[in-house]
Amino acid sequence: MKRIIFISLAVLAIIGLAVFKLLSNSKEAKKKIYIHDMQAAVLVDTDKPQLHTFESAFTYLGVFEPYIKIMWLLRVQVNSLTYS
Repeated sequence: MKRIIFISLAVLAIIGLAVFKLLSNSKEAKKKIYIHDMQAAVLVDTDKPQLHTFESAFTYLGVFEPYIKIMWLLRVQVNSLTYS
């Protein structure tokens, strides 16, 4: 009977120490958390809408030529030879 009481007291002490440590950690964590002030003013930049056409939106620099040329005909012939 004494053994059961001793074990239960030890378990309760370990649980109590764990709860104490978790509560102290939560207090430290709450100190580090940033909470935004909802009443504070926020700077917002605004602009008026403007008429925009798509022709002026698509401008490209450079050329439309590939860096590497691939011979598709050769690949089709090789694939057809391997499947037949």
